[in-house]
Amino acid sequence: MLTALVALGFYNPWMILAFSCLAGCGAAFTDPAWHASVGDILRKRDVPAAVTLISVGYNAMRSIGPAFGGIVVASFGPLTAFALATVTYLTLLWTIGRCKWNVRSSPLPREPLTTAMHDGARFTALSGEIKAAIARGALFGLTSISILALLPLVARDQLGGGPIALMSFCKARSAQ
Repeated sequence: MLTALVALGFYNPWMILAFSCLAGCGAAFTDPAWHASVGDILRKRDVPAAVTLISVGYNAMRSIGPAFGGIVVASFGPLTAFALATVTYLTLLWTIGRCKWNVRSSPLPREPLTTAMHDGARFTALSGEIKAAIARGALFGLTSISILALLPLVARDQLGGGPIALMSFCKARSAQ
């Protein structure tokens, strides 16, 4: 929808932020199921390596993705950036649709979603280890995301440029 609106010329920063928020909310709903499906796709012995690879890829894209997106926007405009994002999502959906899933039936009865959510929240509230892990993850996430949020200001104020200057700086630093 965002790509279509940008193509039609109907966009502003608030609309882009709103659609980005919706995309983040969608990811928050789909990511747990996506990560849980790793065990259904791979053999049990391959799951730890796959989970590690997914984590490395996710964190690498959180760092590299904004810089790459900035370069695409600066070089080709916002429509190209949104169109590339749309194509990657559609490619992913097409790939998932073509997969032949080996579904294992469970001996347990189906549980309503609201009951499962309530049980999960109750289990989390009663588990000190899970609450501590959530607190550590939230603290790390909130502090580390601020570094990524400040990168455009570093590029503008310290490097005197935009996304291309930031990429050149990062490449030079990694070569040292």
